[in-house]
Amino acid sequence: MQGERTRGQKFAAMLVGLLGMMSSTAFAVDLSLSGGDGSVAGSLGGRVIPGLLRADLGYLHTGRGDGNADVYSGDLLLSPALPIFHPQVGVRYQYQDSRYGRGGGLGFGGSLFLGVLPRLQLGVFGFYTPGKSTTGNLRRSVDYGAQAKLHVVRSLYVSAGYRILRSRFEGGGEHDLYRGPAFSVELGL
Repeated sequence: MQGERTRGQKFAAMLVGLLGMMSSTAFAVDLSLSGGDGSVAGSLGGRVIPGLLRADLGYLHTGRGDGNADVYSGDLLLSPALPIFHPQVGVRYQYQDSRYGRGGGLGFGGSLFLGVLPRLQLGVFGFYTPGKSTTGNLRRSVDYGAQAKLHVVRSLYVSAGYRILRSRFEGGGEHDLYRGPAFSVELGL
């Protein structure tokens, strides 16, 4: 019980810190809600330095078939404003609480999206958390996928894609905490 309260308090502190950074600069905040195949997820993020640096906080809950996991994450990404390509590269801290084990780690990765039509972007994303940067039972993790994103109106996007979150835990082996379709709605606030 104490460990869960501490984890929740850490996540709340990260959220307060991110909101503090956002309120001290002039930029929009993005809210994203997603789900698919027994999972629900949400993220809150925005540009810390417009045209250069982005920060995000996220949460994912997967169903029983996928490890019954709660995954908390915080990203800090270089995100230059380019006309056709939309690259992001940086670090992600992720804490995973699953039926196979618990632990966190610092991962590296990013995404690359390409504007193929005026309102349509296609892209891929991926993060790798090596064993040398993990704590708890987590030994390594990969989170990757592909996505199509449609710009519906001014600050509303819908997307569909496929995501795989695979982790190895000490004593618990390697398992897919999530593998399947992911659908989301993103709103700029």
